[in-house]
Amino acid sequence: VAALNATGTGGGQAAAARGTVAGSGLVRLLSGWGVSESPPVRQDFAERLSLWLGPTDAMRLRALQPSLRPRLGAPGPALETQRLAAACAVAQQAWVGWRQRIAVAGRFESEGDDPVPRHEADAPGFAPYRLAYLDWQRELDAGIATVRAQLRQALAREAAWRPLATLDAVLEPMTAARANKLWGLVPQCLEQRFRHWRDAGPPGGGADTPRAWLAHFEADWTAALLAELDARWEPVQGLMDAWRNEIETRQ
Repeated sequence: VAALNATGTGGGQAAAARGTVAGSGLVRLLSGWGVSESPPVRQDFAERLSLWLGPTDAMRLRALQPSLRPRLGAPGPALETQRLAAACAVAQQAWVGWRQRIAVAGRFESEGDDPVPRHEADAPGFAPYRLAYLDWQRELDAGIATVRAQLRQALAREAAWRPLATLDAVLEPMTAARANKLWGLVPQCLEQRFRHWRDAGPPGGGADTPRAWLAHFEADWTAALLAELDARWEPVQGLMDAWRNEIETRQ
């Protein structure tokens, strides 16, 4: 998410210096659209995290440090391991379900799903696409927060994983405001992409398909939302990966 600081803001090198996360699928997508020409700034995790946290946040994390020391030892009860595995499975199913629904939602030409009816003679404006994207952002924000909280609750039942759950619970509200501001840049980038395809005109210059360019934009709309889903999902995936990696180490 921090990499969005360097996209669509016109801040150039200064914007990039505020935090770039190399390898993000969403950032690669936006960069491929020419949204940002700023070269990435190489920073380690601690440097990037410091850009997101204020002095009060840092003091709170420092106070929590003693309670966050790993307590990994013997595996917890088999029942707790099964519960955690089930919680991870439910979370994964939610992610798959969102991806499937987004793929369908991006087919605006489908009957009943079209915010811009194809029979209209004039080319549509971007507003319907913006509203559809914002609706999805609200759903993902609420839905992923719920899945994340449920997974933390499952992790907190085992003493070995309680520090991880505690840390995640503390970091989530600390980064939420900045993250939401950056997510708000994605629709702006999509509007630029909309204008790009509209101004490019019909593929091949054909006059018989004056709205064929919309198919290209709608593919970009879907790709952006899928990439944002994956970026928003990273904290949940991190919790699951941490647990699974430790289980494999213990075996």
